[in-house]
Amino acid sequence: MNVNELSFKIEEHDLIPGSLHIVHSLRPSWKLENVNVKVFKNGITNKLLGIYEKCDTTKEDMILIRVYGSGTSLMIDRQVEIRNIQRLYEAGCGSKLYAIFKNGLAYEYVKGKVLDTASCRSEKVYPHVAEQLAKFHTVPLKINEGTSILWDKMRLFLSLKPSKFLQEEQQERFLKKVLPKNELEREISLMEGILSKLGSPIVFCHNDLLLANILYDAQGCAVSFIDFEYAGPNYMAFDIANHFNEFAGVDTVDYSLYPSDEFQIEWLKVYLRYYKSLKYSSENISIAHEEVTILCKHVNLFSLASHFFWALWALVQATQSTIDFDFLGYAIVRFDEYFSKKKLLLVHC
Repeated sequence: MNVNELSFKIEEHDLIPGSLHIVHSLRPSWKLENVNVKVFKNGITNKLLGIYEKCDTTKEDMILIRVYGSGTSLMIDRQVEIRNIQRLYEAGCGSKLYAIFKNGLAYEYVKGKVLDTASCRSEKVYPHVAEQLAKFHTVPLKINEGTSILWDKMRLFLSLKPSKFLQEEQQERFLKKVLPKNELEREISLMEGILSKLGSPIVFCHNDLLLANILYDAQGCAVSFIDFEYAGPNYMAFDIANHFNEFAGVDTVDYSLYPSDEFQIEWLKVYLRYYKSLKYSSENISIAHEEVTILCKHVNLFSLASHFFWALWALVQATQSTIDFDFLGYAIVRFDEYFSKKKLLLVHC
């Protein structure tokens, strides 16, 4: 895939002019006075803009400009991300990458509306999500991708954990609600010792299926995933668990919205049927009840790892990000949910 490499940096205070500069390099025939700029506000990691010609009423030729969030290079290997975008495009699981610039990417617009806490459980939508994730999980792994990236990523985030907050109110919350680094490491080791022995298959995972990273095109009855910053080999059950955790939302988190056992079973049946049909190139697939039950059990155990993962991530973001979001509060919510459900892990000791 031919990708333009531009030696240009978009300054945070100059997002729109900088994005227009990138687009002019890619579409010199577009007259800048005849384009619209859309600023997307769903993300809490990067800045995202969409630029398209005013005459393009369908926005199908929109170019998306993503400017990396402050400090995110500490947690994300951008070269791996670029390779993943290209790999997933070739596998029919992602959009086309147009250009790379010093602090971001330009890529193809994908049609659809982001999911919310209602649409994610809609019978018209969730089967497409399950099938798209099954397709994602059949992307072939490379020779050096036989082990999960989960534990190394967690420990990377832990190594970047702040030790102090400048604001007094934040510092008080931090000291009161967040365990010291050595105790958090013990929790990671506990999870690794238990979860890594469950036998959940290592597959190519998205690893960040929050609702804002899933687009549903109602007209085409299709689902697309976006943002592959954390994609890589991981436990199948983690990717599904991570998605189920996100049913609670982000801005206002409500874990009473975590999917019921009945919903999980139906979702997993769709997933397993499609996953096996792709893996074995057959439509004549049967799913045993025990198979679904075991996967459901693994998913609920890995939901704890998902909480811990994003709690650590949010702690790092709390001192790095310039986005207006209470990252420390979000970290505390995720830690609280982990510890409230930790007994699920302990019965496996």
